Amino acid sequence: DRCDFQCTDVLSSARRGLIIAGGLSSVQDRNAVCRLGEFLDWPVLTDILSGLRCFSCRHLIHFGDQIGLADDGMQCPDVIILCGLRVISKRIQKRILANAHSVIVVSERMIRADEHYNVRFRMLVSPSRFVQQLESARQFHPRSSELLNPLLQRSITLSHAFETIFNDSQGTKPTTFKIPKSCASYLESVRLDFDRNPISEPSVCRKVFQHCAAFKSALFVSNSMPIRDLDMYCGVQGEQQQYNSQETFENGFLLQANRGASGIDGVLSTGIGFALAMNCSTCILIGDLALLHDLNALHTLNTLGSQCQPVSIIVLNNGGGGIFSFLPIAKHTQLFTPLFDTPHSVGFEGCAMMFGLEYHCPTSLQQLDVALRRKSTSHALIEIKSDQRVNLQTHKILSSLSETLLQSSTYL
Repeated sequence: DRCDFQCTDVLSSARRGLIIAGGLSSVQDRNAVCRLGEFLDWPVLTDILSGLRCFSCRHLIHFGDQIGLADDGMQCPDVIILCGLRVISKRIQKRILANAHSVIVVSERMIRADEHYNVRFRMLVSPSRFVQQLESARQFHPRSSELLNPLLQRSITLSHAFETIFNDSQGTKPTTFKIPKSCASYLESVRLDFDRNPISEPSVCRKVFQHCAAFKSALFVSNSMPIRDLDMYCGVQGEQQQYNSQETFENGFLLQANRGASGIDGVLSTGIGFALAMNCSTCILIGDLALLHDLNALHTLNTLGSQCQPVSIIVLNNGGGGIFSFLPIAKHTQLFTPLFDTPHSVGFEGCAMMFGLEYHCPTSLQQLDVALRRKSTSHALIEIKSDQRVNLQTHKILSSLSETLLQSSTYL
C-alpha cells in the first residue's frame, strides 16, 4: 500500500541508517533483525532484552548506552528502524532516537516506543514479516550505512576495554583494532583500581551474564540498577564474524525482565514463575529492596522444591536504594537519607535459612563463580554486599573511561 511505498522510499534514501533492536520475544524475531541488518547493511544497536548480546557478528553493535556518551555525529542517524519493545537506555532515547529525522517502529504490539514523537511510520507486523516484505519489494535498493564501521569499531574498543578492566574473557578480542595509545596508560590505571576491589556490582552483572551464556541458563533481571548494569556493560563483541542461521539463536540463552512501570514489586515472584516455565536452571539477579518487597516469594520457591529446576537468586545488597545516589537529590544529604535511599541494615543469610535455601556470600568473583557452578540441585541465595558510595564511584570511573576512549580517536 501507499505507506509501504513511502517507507521503502525513506529507507532507500538513508545514508546514516541505524537499526535498534529493543525487546524481542522470539528466536524468529532475533533472526529477522540480523537478516535485516545484513540485507540493508546497517548497524544493529542491541538492547539487553533483544536477546542478541551473547552473539557476535559484523552488524551487531553492543554497548550502545556507553557509545552514546560520545558527543558527536553518531547521535544523528537520518533513519532509525526500531524493532520490538522500547529500549532501556535513556541515553539512547534522548541522544539518538530524539535526533533521528525519521523513526520507523516495527512491532506487532501497539505500544508507546518513542517519547519524542518523531515516529514517522508504525508497522504493526513482526520483524520477521517486515523483513520478508522488504526482501520481496520491487525496485528497492538500500545503500550501506555510513555508521556501520565507526560504530563497530567503537563497540570493539569498549568490549576490549571492559575485558581488560574486569579481567575476564567474555568477548572476542579485536585483531585489527587496538586501544588508542593515548589511552593505554589510563586504561591500565583503571584496571589496577578494579583489581584492588575484588567485587563490584557491574563485575557481578558481567559474571552472571557470562555464566548464563556459557551454561545456557535462563536469566531474569530486576529493575533499577541490575538491568541497567547489564545493558551498559554486558555483551560479546566480535569483528569479522558473519551471521549464520537461525540455529545460532536457538543455542543462546533467554534473558527476561519486567519493564513497563519499571517498579520493584513482585520481581522475585515473576522470576520464579519464569524459572518454572523455562524448566531449566535459572539465575535471578535482583536488588536488596526488590527482594525485601517480595520476600514471601522465597516461601513459594521452597514449596516448589524439585518441581522447579535449580534457581540461583543473586541479590545485590548495597543497604538501600543505591540507584538514587546517581541523581542530583543525593547532594542534599538531609533529604536524601532516609527519604530517598531508604537505608537498611538487613542481611539475607537468615532468610535463606528460614526458607531452606543454600546461602553463599562471595567476596570475590572467583568465589561467585564457584557458587554459580555449584553441583547441588537445591535452590540458593547468593548475597553480594556492596557500598553505595563505592558503586557510584565505580560507575563514574567506567563512564569516564568509555568517554575518553570514544573521544580519543575520530571515527566519523
